[in-house]
Amino acid sequence: MIATTRSQTQARTLLVVAGNPDTQSMILEHAKEKGYSVISASTPAIGLSTFDMTQPDIVFVDVFQHEQDGILLVKQIRERRPTCPVVLLTNPGHAELTMEGLRAGASDYVQQPIHEDTLAHVLQRAIHRLPATVDDAAGIERLEYHLVMLP
Repeated sequence: MIATTRSQTQARTLLVVAGNPDTQSMILEHAKEKGYSVISASTPAIGLSTFDMTQPDIVFVDVFQHEQDGILLVKQIRERRPTCPVVLLTNPGHAELTMEGLRAGASDYVQQPIHEDTLAHVLQRAIHRLPATVDDAAGIERLEYHLVMLP
């Protein structure tokens, strides 16, 4: 595996895993206006395979309340790439699911229906969580040695 760094001017990629087409389109429209590239998936299973294939910068995951597959997806993403910010898409009145998602490794959440200004703030916080360089990524240490030769 080869580590690469991403240019500051290169577009960020978002993966939106949500069953609600309105949620997907709202995030798509707002993110494209801001210069992001957006990929969407309608189920957690498709979302995981899409995550593996595309390696997005940020992932939005619906908690999929009935099956709680969204919580499992958050865990799987964190296992695969711990530095990838995961944002939960939650519904009002489901605080326990939201807390469970945060404990699973999500870095933030936003309640649906999503408002444009709220989404902008959540995206900004997620961008700040991304490592700026490979050296900033968790688990990487830089060691420097100085060789001094004496006569």
